[in-house]
Amino acid sequence: MKKLALLLAVVAVVSMAAYAIAAPKEVVYEVKMGNVTFNHEAHLATGDCVSCHHTGDQVSCKDCHTKTSKPNSKDAFHGQCIDCHKEKGAGPVKCTECHIR
Repeated sequence: MKKLALLLAVVAVVSMAAYAIAAPKEVVYEVKMGNVTFNHEAHLATGDCVSCHHTGDQVSCKDCHTKTSKPNSKDAFHGQCIDCHKEKGAGPVKCTECHIR
């Protein structure tokens, strides 16, 4: 049982490392209010991919959160990002701190 747990832990660490190498350093979301540049590399340091990629799949947020889905991408980003920034006391929380024209 201990060997299986160790094996699973190793697989998880290797998988996260492989994704971190392939992940973009930053992602730019083009929106009406002004483009939002997301520093993906800085967020990878938390090691908690599932908080944002809650399906476990490493896909773009907009692949699931469309204009017609609930929550849509705007609601998902605002809720997820701002709530986390407020909780951790770090990161932008005001519109113009993210949306750059």
